[in-house]
Amino acid sequence: MLKSGTTSNPQVKNIDKQLDGLKSSIMDGLKSQLATLRITKNNLARQENRYNSKVGRVPTIDRIFKGISDSNKLKNRCICICWKNAKKRLFPWL
Repeated sequence: MLKSGTTSNPQVKNIDKQLDGLKSSIMDGLKSQLATLRITKNNLARQENRYNSKVGRVPTIDRIFKGISDSNKLKNRCICICWKNAKKRLFPWL
């Protein structure tokens, strides 16, 4: 368009105005998406911390249950059942 006209041409001005509006809309959309992604990232970080905390407790819980189970076979069976149920509640994805 600029090859056949100048920047003072009304059509060129109109296209420039439209492009400015489009640029503004794109920038607003990107800012909104960035804010959404930051929120999602923070939520995922909180979830990761929760899961890491649960996973970190597993060896301690394991030692406690093992120490108790060594004292009695009947206790051992009950603890294994409880441990399986605890695992299901603590780690439903396993």
